[in-house]
Amino acid sequence: MKPHHHDKPALIQRRQFSSLCCALITLTALGACSSAPPAPSAAETIDPQTKKKIALRDLGFEPTENGWELNLSGRITFSVNDATLSAEGIETVSRVAKTLLGIGILRITVDGHTDNQGSAALNQDLSERRAEATAQAFVAQGFKAGDITRRGFGFSRPVGDNNSEAGRQLNRRVTIIVSSL
Repeated sequence: MKPHHHDKPALIQRRQFSSLCCALITLTALGACSSAPPAPSAAETIDPQTKKKIALRDLGFEPTENGWELNLSGRITFSVNDATLSAEGIETVSRVAKTLLGIGILRITVDGHTDNQGSAALNQDLSERRAEATAQAFVAQGFKAGDITRRGFGFSRPVGDNNSEAGRQLNRRVTIIVSSL
């Protein structure tokens, strides 16, 4: 059946409408392909200094007048008159060392502490040996020995009450300090 002469304008309109729809679909598809890349996530826009501070806080470091300090009292403790790290202490050092090296912190200070049982000289020596034992554990995890400052404070900086066993246990510890980011 042949279209009537009066149906020609309607046929032309339908073809124009179909062409217009195809053009709109094509333009929409092309527009989607050329859209801007997604904005960077918040983590990608944080400056390196702030990333280091976040990582230090996540480990338990706190800002002090000396730098960022991690008091390992309760996490790395020592038996009476002993400078040997426990298995838990070695695990703690491993976790801290890997994080610090991972964020580019290569220099640290390790401070050794004791309770007040025994002479000042004995405790000074013991605190230095605790700092050294902990420093060696950091070296085993990839730190350079020369990049670790070791200090012993004997019983001069208690964090617990030396009149109780629980307090003395808290004082038999090491502290890690990051002076500069």
